[in-house]
Amino acid sequence: MIGIDGGGTSTRVVVSDLSGNVLAYAEKGPASIYKDSSAKQNVQDAIVEAIEKAGKCYDQVQGIVAGIAGYDAPSDLDWIKPLTDVPGISC
Repeated sequence: MIGIDGGGTSTRVVVSDLSGNVLAYAEKGPASIYKDSSAKQNVQDAIVEAIEKAGKCYDQVQGIVAGIAGYDAPSDLDWIKPLTDVPGISC
């Protein structure tokens, strides 16, 4: 499982097993495009780093939960959904 706290200052990603045990943590720059034009890269880099630190493969990810700063309207999903579009993750 991947949990994402995508803030305006930083993005924090945790990888855990299905019992909730934390396997790895990574932190990168902001997740909001209103704060950083590199938001997509920041989130994806944090996801990749956390998965690698956990010693897991992308196809082992069974779910992603995210809270993203700046998600205020349905139209924001246009820039939010691609944040977690990491090749190899299919959940």
